[in-house]
This record gives sequence, structure tokens and C-alpha cells, in this order.
Amino acid sequence: MTAAGANSRRRRIWRYLLLLASAGVLLLAGLAWYSTTNSFQAMVRRRLVAELEAITGGRVELGSFHTSPFRFRVEVRDLTIHGSEGPNEVPYAHVERVVAEIKIISVLGAEFGFHSLILDHPVVHVMVYADGTTNQPPPRLKTSGETPIEQLFRLSISRLEVRSGQVLWNDQRIPVDFVVDDVSADLTYSLLHRRYISNLLLGKIVTRLGDYRPLAWMLEAHFNLGANSIEVNSLRASSGRSHLQARGRLRDFRHPQIETTYDAQLDLAEAAAILRRPELERGTVDARGSGNWLLKHWSSSGTIAVKDLEWRDPSVHVSNVALDAGFSVTPERLTLSRLQARLLRDSLTGDADVIGWLNPGPMAKAGKLRNAEEQKGMVRLRMKDISAGLLAAALSTPARPLERMNLAANGTGTLDLHWSGSTSNLEAGLNVDVVAPPSLLPGQLPLNGRARLSYRSATGALDIAELSAATRASQVQASGTLADSGALKLSITTSNLGEWHPVLLAFGNPNRIPAVLHGRASFNGTASGKLPYVTLAGHLQAEDFDYLVPATDSRPEQPVHWDALSADLQFSQHAVAARNGTLEQGDAAIAFSLNASLDHDLPHKARSRPRSMCTAPT
Repeated sequence: MTAAGANSRRRRIWRYLLLLASAGVLLLAGLAWYSTTNSFQAMVRRRLVAELEAITGGRVELGSFHTSPFRFRVEVRDLTIHGSEGPNEVPYAHVERVVAEIKIISVLGAEFGFHSLILDHPVVHVMVYADGTTNQPPPRLKTSGETPIEQLFRLSISRLEVRSGQVLWNDQRIPVDFVVDDVSADLTYSLLHRRYISNLLLGKIVTRLGDYRPLAWMLEAHFNLGANSIEVNSLRASSGRSHLQARGRLRDFRHPQIETTYDAQLDLAEAAAILRRPELERGTVDARGSGNWLLKHWSSSGTIAVKDLEWRDPSVHVSNVALDAGFSVTPERLTLSRLQARLLRDSLTGDADVIGWLNPGPMAKAGKLRNAEEQKGMVRLRMKDISAGLLAAALSTPARPLERMNLAANGTGTLDLHWSGSTSNLEAGLNVDVVAPPSLLPGQLPLNGRARLSYRSATGALDIAELSAATRASQVQASGTLADSGALKLSITTSNLGEWHPVLLAFGNPNRIPAVLHGRASFNGTASGKLPYVTLAGHLQAEDFDYLVPATDSRPEQPVHWDALSADLQFSQHAVAARNGTLEQGDAAIAFSLNASLDHDLPHKARSRPRSMCTAPT
């Protein structure tokens, strides 16, 4: 009897479980059927409208509404939220189409989020009225009075996509179009302070700017939204090794005034990759400061620091560049003060001031910018112990290997830049003293000298008040003007032509000077024309030298000795000519004239073509 009773109880338990399972299946089937009925759709519709009206405080209108319970998918068309705007004005918010795929986060807590949320053509319209208020409606809350803070919503979105969106701020249109992953947001309303309290986290935002590479970044913001102000307690945006931290406040929507403080760091290598500028290989920019914005006027001031900048292109290569400066900027003026820079392990100090820095010169002159002040700029740099060798290495290219000059000199002086209208009217003034170091490395060329010169880019004129340079065996003196109308007096003496071969090589002439000087040589004349198309004319004189006859297949290079050379020379980029030439050897003398064209498109051996030559023994 005991065993039979136990079996009977087990059968009854299984029967009850079977009945419960059957009831559960029938209940789920009934719920599934009910979710497809118009009654269920209407109930969800009413609930959604009620929740949106409670959160936003506006009047909500829905066009079509459709749910797919088994797919956890909701599609809404023509969602409109009305604020305090008039009946014939653009509503506070409108979305043509919303598609949401829901995910259940907590069944017991009735907490849910979104696998994806797509907003097609959302439009948010903010109007600022004469009293400073906006058309933003206050939330409709039914509170028990136990807490002054009411939770409006908390949600998470794995992927948010906004397509062809717009923000209308009075008459201004701001386009909004992006895709972002891992969105987390919550919004509460403080009844005591009558403002919204919001926290927003955007996990990954992919942004495209023109034809540049896509930019992926993250954003975290904590802010309060009042009836007439927005206060950002914390904002942080980051992308790779670059980041921005800021906080601030917007007051008075009618007359907006923004106050902010910020701390930003930009990785130049990452920025160069996005902008497709491989020349910028390394570096960081740090900027800290504060700013104000009021209607059409804004200003910012702080400090900026550039570290470990490296730039490499076909014409220049600089590395380990550093800069520190204080800055102040408005739409009318940009100022850099206390500027300290490290360039090629050398130091620069100075300051800069640009008035009308946002006004391009041609547009301002044409009157296209109303009330635009003509751009005027001034930069003053003080140099101390700038290495000529390092500067030449930075400016070297395969075509112009300036580092082959192997200069040993340190320059100290000032560089002044100023312009009016645009930088095409730049005028530069350089005052520098160059001193060779007391100790030299093998192969270095010591250089001592002084330069006082100015350059005008509008005319291409180079004015040289004083230019003197001296090495072990050579001296150069120059003064005057290099321009279309004007001439530069030039005097060169040397006792070693070998010093000039690296200089000629650095400026594009790979041919060795075919002479060995045992005495002295000098050139006194003029230079005319604009750089780099300069024509030299003057008198050349040399004493005690060997002319090197080029080697051939049958004989090696041979020196031919001459006691003296005298000639009137003219040299340009395209031709060389000698007049009244005389070569002396012992008691013999040869008079000559020479014309030769220089064809830069031919190989080096075929570039010089003598046109005429006459010799006569004396």
C-alpha cells in the first residue's frame, strides 16, 4: 500500500506539472495571438505616447506604428513632438521613421535597451523667444513628493544611426548624420532646480570628413539643461592618443554666451594619417586655456606646446622641434607671446601678432567681407647659436645636398617678418652674426661673417646692406639689391678652389672645378636679376694655377700650368661668356673670347657648347 500510494502521488504531481505546462503554452500562444491584434497595438501605442509626453512634456503625435513581438522590433513613422511653438511653426521635434530592435536587460526589473536604433531624417527645432525662453516643453511628472529628482529614462543602444538629420536653431540649420556604437544615456529631472540632468556615453563614433580617412572617436558628457542655460560639468572626447577635456556653460538662449575651459592633446602622426599628409611623421600639440563666445564675437587664451615634431618632405627634414607660447585669439586678432622654440637642438624666442588673421587679403580688398580690417602681421624671432650645419642638413635634398658643404658656424641675430593685405606681400629682415666654433671636426668648413639683408616677396627684391663671409681660404663681400632693376656689388677672393666644390655641388652643379690654385683668385663684379635667376658679370683674375685637362681613353688627366688668367666674365643660368681674356705662361700670352650655351636638358658632358673662340699669341 505504501509503494502504491507513492506511485499515485507521483502520478498526480506529473499530471499537475503537465497541466501547468499546457496552460503556460496556451497562455503564451494567447499572448502571441493577442500581440498581433489591433487592441494590443493600440495599447502599446497609447503607452508609448504617454511615456514620451511624460519625458518631453510636449504633445506627441504618431503616424503609423507596428510591432513584431517575436523579433523584438518596433517601427514608427511620422513621430512628432510639439513644444510651445505656434500651430504654423516647425514642431519641436519630428522623425520620419524610427526602427528599433529591443533587447531585454532585466526581466524582473523591466529594464530594456536597443540592439539598434535607426532615426531617418530627424529634425530638432529650437526657438528662442524675446524673453530668453525656448519652445522646449517642461516634463509632465506625477511625483509623490518623496524625492526632488525623477528618473525620466535610462537606456543603452548597441548601435545608433542618424540619417540626414538636422538641428534648427532659430534660422540656422546644422546637419547631423552619423553612426555610433555602444550608446548609454540617462535623463533625470530636478523638480527643485527645474532642470534636466543627463549623462551620455558614446562608445564609438565613425566620422567622415570629405575625402579624408574615417575618424573613430569616443565621447562622454555629463551636463545639466535648464530653461535658459546648459551647464556641461564634464566633457571628454578621445580618438587614439588624442583627447579633449572641457567644461563650461551656455547662458541665455536669446543672447547666447558660452564660457568654457579646456585641455586638449593632439597626436600629429594620427592627424596626418587621417588628413593623408605623410610628411608629418611625429609630434604632439598640447593646448590649455579658456574661451568665451557671444553672438558673433568669441575669444580664447591660454598656452600651446608642440613637442617632438618631425617633418620630412622632398625639400626639408626637421626633427625634435619643440615650441611653447602663450596665445590670445579673437576673430580680429591672433597673438603669440613668450614664444620659445627648439629647432634642430637650437633655440628661438620671439612673439607674433596678426590683425585680421581670418580675412583673406583679396576678398577684403574686393569688399566681399564687410567691415573686414586689412590683414597685418608681424613676427619677430631672436636666434641664438643656430647651427648652420644642422640647418643645411634640414634643408638638404637629393638635388641640393646642402649638408655636403659641412659648414661649422653658429648664428645669432634676429629675423623680422611683417606683411599687409596677405602673406604674398611679406617683407623679411635678417640681421645675423656668424661665428665658427673654436674646435672643428675633420672635414668641417669654418665660417665667420655677418648679414644685414631684407627681402620683399611682392617684388622678389633682395636688399643686402651688408654681407661678409670668410673661411680659411676665401672671403666674400656683397652689398646692393638683387632685383629686375638694381645690382649687387660682389667681391670674392680665394686661395683654395676646393672649398667651393661643396658649395657648387649643394646648389646643383655636380662638376668639379677643373683647376688647382696655387696662388690667389678674385672676382669683382655685380649680380643682377631675381633669385634664383641671377646673372653674374665682372672681372676674374687668377695667379699660379693648373688647368686639369680631362682624361680620355688613351691618357689620364693632365695638369697644364698657367701663371695668370684675366677675363671679363658673364654667367647666367643659360650661358657663359668671356671677353678680353688673357692667359699667361712665362713670356707667352694668349688672348681669347668665349661664348657657351648651357642646355640643362642634356647630360652634363654635353651641356657646354662653345659658339666661338679666337686665340692670338702676344
